[in-house]
This record gives sequence, C-alpha cells and structure tokens, in this order.
Amino acid sequence: MRIIHYYKLIDKEETQPISLRNCSVVIDGQNQLYAMYERSQIPFVFGCETNKYAEHLKRMFIMYKRANVKCYLLFKGGDRDIENKIKKFRQEFFDFDSNCEYVSPIFLRDATIEVINAMGLDYAICVTDTKDDCVALALKLQCPIISFDIEYCFRSAPYVPSATMKFDERTKSIQCRQYKLRNFLQKNSLTEEKTAIFAALTDTKEFPIDFFDSVLETWGVLCSPQILKLRSLITWLSRHSEQEARDGISKKLTNNEDRSKFWFNYHKNLTNMRNEEQGYATKYLLGSKIPIVTQDPEWFEKGVVYKHVPPVYYNLYKWKVINGSWVIDEKSQDSIFLSIDIIKYAYNLLTNYKGGKFKVYQDSNRYIEMQTEDPNVCRPMYDCKESVFENGWDQVKQLKLFEHFLTENCINTDVLAKLQPDCVVLFTALVYFARRKQLEGEDVKREVYAVILSYVLLSLVYNTETCSKDWKEHLKIKRVAAKYFRYDEEEAKRIFDGEVSKKLVELQFCIQHMNYLNTLCGSPYESTQYRKTYNGTLIYNMLCELRKRDVEDFVNELFQMTPSVLALVKDLFKIYQEL
Repeated sequence: MRIIHYYKLIDKEETQPISLRNCSVVIDGQNQLYAMYERSQIPFVFGCETNKYAEHLKRMFIMYKRANVKCYLLFKGGDRDIENKIKKFRQEFFDFDSNCEYVSPIFLRDATIEVINAMGLDYAICVTDTKDDCVALALKLQCPIISFDIEYCFRSAPYVPSATMKFDERTKSIQCRQYKLRNFLQKNSLTEEKTAIFAALTDTKEFPIDFFDSVLETWGVLCSPQILKLRSLITWLSRHSEQEARDGISKKLTNNEDRSKFWFNYHKNLTNMRNEEQGYATKYLLGSKIPIVTQDPEWFEKGVVYKHVPPVYYNLYKWKVINGSWVIDEKSQDSIFLSIDIIKYAYNLLTNYKGGKFKVYQDSNRYIEMQTEDPNVCRPMYDCKESVFENGWDQVKQLKLFEHFLTENCINTDVLAKLQPDCVVLFTALVYFARRKQLEGEDVKREVYAVILSYVLLSLVYNTETCSKDWKEHLKIKRVAAKYFRYDEEEAKRIFDGEVSKKLVELQFCIQHMNYLNTLCGSPYESTQYRKTYNGTLIYNMLCELRKRDVEDFVNELFQMTPSVLALVKDLFKIYQEL
C-alpha cells in the first residue's frame, strides 16, 4: 500500500503522544531492520561488514533495554502472491562507472536474525508476510506495533510509527506517538467500509495518483495539494453514505479490469481491518505448542516457524521460484549458479526427489529453468511418503543428509572434527567453492585464504563479545590489520574489479546456501556466525594484497608479533587443504 503524504496527515492529526516503559512492543522486523544497513552508512561495495552492522543493531536496541521494553520481533517467510513478488524482481549489479546505487548485502537478512538471536530477543519467522501475525500478537499482548508502514493505519492493533520514537533520558522512557484505527473511525465518523473505500481510492500502488480526481471533483473534494485532498476526502466520506460513494466510483470504473482491481483491493482492506487470527508465528511466540505429527500435512509451514526451513526455501518449494543474484555482472552468468547444486539438493529433499524444474529469476521478465536432477549427488537412503521432513526434524539429524551431500562432493568429513564448531560449515563452503571454480579453470586459493583470515580476525582478535587473556597480543595485530578494515571511496574506485567482486559474490552464495542446507538437514553443525566471520571490506583489501604477494609472507608479516595466532592460521590453512 502506498498513499502519498498520508503519514504526514496522521502524524499531525491522528496520533496521540504515549510513553513506552516497563511494557512490551511488537516490532515488524521485515519493515524495520532490513533497511537499517543502508541508513547506517556502513560500506556495502565489497560485501556486508557484518561485525560493524552487528554493533549498529545492538546500539539500536539499547533504548528498549534502558526503558525496560520487551521486544517481540517478526520476520517474513515466503510470499503468498508470487506473481506480485516476481514483478518486483530486478537485476542489480554494481560498478562505480554505470551503477553505483546501494545494493543490499547478501548476508544482510541472515546477519540480522543472527544478531537478534545472540541478543536473546524473542523473534519468530512467519510462514509468509508479517502483518497478520504482528497484529494478532499485538492484540494478544495489548501492546503497539513498531513499524513505518501506513498499512498498519488500516489494521486493528495500535501502531507506533518508528519515526516518532525518541528516548527520554530524564524519564528513562521512549517518547513516541501512537495511532489507533478505532480512534480514527470515531473521530472522523467513519465506518470500516468507508475507510476501506478511502484506502482503495488513494492507494497509488493500484491506480495512478490522479486516476479518481474526476470523481472526487464531482464530490467537491479538493484535489491539490495532496495532503488537503486526503483530508477533504475523509470529510466527504464522513458526511455521505457508503452507497453514494459506491455509485460515484462505479461510474468511473468503466472497464472490467479496473472494476475488479478496485473492489478486490477494497475487500482486501476490509478483511485486513477485521483480521485478528493468530498464525503459527504468533502461537510460537506465545509459547503454544505446535506439534508436527506423523505425516503432518503442514510439516513445511511448521518447519518454517520452528526455523528448520530457511525462509528462502518457501518460494522454492511452494512456487518453484528462487531469486537470482542481486549483484552480478550483467554480461556474465548469474553468481548464484555456482551454488545451484546445493539448492537442487535441498529442493530434492523437500520434494522427495519428485523431479521437475524450478526457475531462477534475474528480473521480472527473465528467468532460467533448472532441471532438478543431479547426476553427481545420489538420493540418500530413507523412506517417506511426501518428504523426508514430513514427521518433523527430531530424527532428521541421524539420517546424515548434510554429510551425504558433502561426501558426494568428495569433502572429507572426517577432517571436520579438527575445526572449531563455528567454522565447520564455512570450511565446507570454501572447499565446495574452490572445487567448482577449479572446474572452470580458476585458482581461488587467495580468495579462500582471505575469508579464513577474516574469520580469525573477527572471531578471535576483534571479538567484542569475549574478553581474551591475550588482549595485549591482539592489540598488536589490530594495529597492523587496521588498514585492511578501512573503506575509502576514492581508493575503492581505484581497486574495484568486477571480476574479483563476482568471485566473492559467488563465494558468499556458497557460504549462505551451505548454511541453509545444514539448517534444513537438522543442523548437524553450528551455523556460521557471520558477525564473527565476514567483513567484505577487510576481505577485499586483504585479497588485493594477497594477489600481489606470496601468501605465506603476507601471513607471517601480519601475525609476526603473535605466534599463537600465526600457528592457528597455519593450522586452518592445513585443515582446509586436507578437506
């Protein structure tokens, strides 16, 4: 929904000041948190600086903690309307010459949820969109929803626009403004039906902003400026019958397509205003049991809510659709294709190897159909009717489905025991990536080593969550390594190389989808902790140096003052080679 200037109208006329302290709030994480990376001004050109982003997120939640406000966060799963979603697909690539607009980092969603989880906040993944569950949960908890989405102005739960929030040091509370649909209806003498008409008339996602001006003018509604138009329309609807409004609209809607679209939107708005039904995500956060019974017909939906099924698999399983790379060279192969066999294996497990195809979309009009057969990975041994997950995930881990994929890809799983638990999946992804690139005739040893160095630096040396007894030694490394963390736009323009960036994007997709597969297969290994693993600027800068120098010389110089860390790095390089 998009109603131009409606926020300005409600902010001035339809909200009341409130104070949040010693209470609960429901946060629409989909709306609030994913836009934070761009607003944070943290560099994105070379990939997600997940450690910096994690600290930024933590700072944002400090005010809730200081005001003793308990937060419940909800994140989106898949899409109910896949056709509408596909219309939004667009090809995005980055270079400094022709397209230097912000591109959302690949690890953004996963890093966000990882930080929320690490902070101990209550959160849930919705099966599809967040709004219904946000409303149901807020009504149950008798608290407001925090978001910045005018659609909540047409929902039954209290809504606090996040832009109105400010921490008050004196009272240790969050001062903000709250909107309630019930108050809006009473103040303006409107019914839910009239309000649904108002929303359908002004939603510019459905019709151009001036589409209904001829009708409004016959009603005596002033059509300019826009904020006056909205107020004038509300006043007119309050003084006239619903039938009179319907008659005027019907005269304007002369073709069937427009008529169907308008009244469909009207009924959707009306249904949303009245909907208070609890979804699985609401029940999950309220502590209700959601058992997965034998051959459960809703095993998939429950798997999403229980965080066994990564949200990206919803559209893959339900609609046979996956979005391609956000960051690609428009002339070359989509960067997600290097990890496509990981995705195929996940799809085959979900569908019990029923075959068929799924589509990888580059934009709304361009896609590639992928056959799901994979001659390199045979079907694991298990019995089921619909899917190996149809009875839940309690017994999935013992089937060793993830290990099967690794073995079929000639990864030595016996060596994994030598690694720290938090980097096992990372190393499997690095090996997978390197071997796939080797088949293309490329040696990516330096890319792999740059990621391993990032893992060592972020998980050990720069880890702010633990206090190391070796902090003095680590301080020495920080002084030497500091230059690789710096992002300077002029320097970035000088060193940016589309081919190098593409390889790192391919690598990130391999890491991401290897983690998704591990999760789907019952999480036999710890998930990669992105905030302790991946800093895109650090990796790119070190890679530039590694491409000019001998790897061993570079590592020896970087860690020359800390023999214990140097020994660890060399051990990790050795284990990688053994895999």
